[in-house]
Amino acid sequence: MSNTQLTTQVNTQPKSSALAIMAGRLSVDPNKLLDTLKATCFKGASNEEMLALVAVSNRYGLDPLTKQIYAFPSKGGITPVVSVDGWLHILNSQPQFDGIEFQFEDGPDGKPASVTAVVYRKDRTHATKVTEYFAECFRPTEPWRQFPRRMLRHKAVKEAVRVAFGISGITDEDEARDIAKNAAAFEKVRVEKAPKTEVIEVIAQNITVEKVEGEPVIALRETEQTILEGVEAWPDEIVQAEAAVNAFLLAKEQIAEGQTFRDIADESYRKRVLANTAKFLAAVNAAQVKEAA
Repeated sequence: MSNTQLTTQVNTQPKSSALAIMAGRLSVDPNKLLDTLKATCFKGASNEEMLALVAVSNRYGLDPLTKQIYAFPSKGGITPVVSVDGWLHILNSQPQFDGIEFQFEDGPDGKPASVTAVVYRKDRTHATKVTEYFAECFRPTEPWRQFPRRMLRHKAVKEAVRVAFGISGITDEDEARDIAKNAAAFEKVRVEKAPKTEVIEVIAQNITVEKVEGEPVIALRETEQTILEGVEAWPDEIVQAEAAVNAFLLAKEQIAEGQTFRDIADESYRKRVLANTAKFLAAVNAAQVKEAA
């Protein structure tokens, strides 16, 4: 057989599908693997989303059957979510990975304040250092209450892997939940005339609505019960500590599950928060420290 014939045969061989590649990695039958994925870790995914999830799994060598990666339902689709086991697998699979260290910092009260992940690469003279802060990462969930340092370390691992090795297109469940919540868009609009040109910041949804003289304006869905005029400008200190503030308000029954501080219904309470921001944040921090104890 000539070299030309051999080259032609090689070039005409069909490429393996993403599912077949995954099945080969996991040593399972492709058809059975598809049924298993649809029934378990990739449940609810469309064919297109299934392909994306399988492709991402193959790219980083992740095993969905051991929950290294799974599908997280978000508005309008599915988000690939990687567990801490998956992030550690990615880290340890990097040829240039040369070790990781953690530096814990506690506050004056002895409670966790931050964790710094230090990642070493064989091909670099300087280590990659990434610090995650408890006040920014804390979620009012049982794992965070019981194991605050471990959960904070998980966050540091994820961000360190991203920075040190340029990993993208995947996230963890906390971040996926935040993205889904913040990306919630208004499904209906109504048109109204504006008497003058002005720009109104809709703080509750982080949207800028532009009103131009003589032109239609995109307004909010009435069911959202949000009025453009008179929206309070929340202090940056509260916005930056949103996770902790929301957990505090939820515990105080000032908001319901899934709501944020922007949804406080008690007008007098909301005004007190805005008028005494420092005192309010001190109470939030005290409650947060108590929960982490």
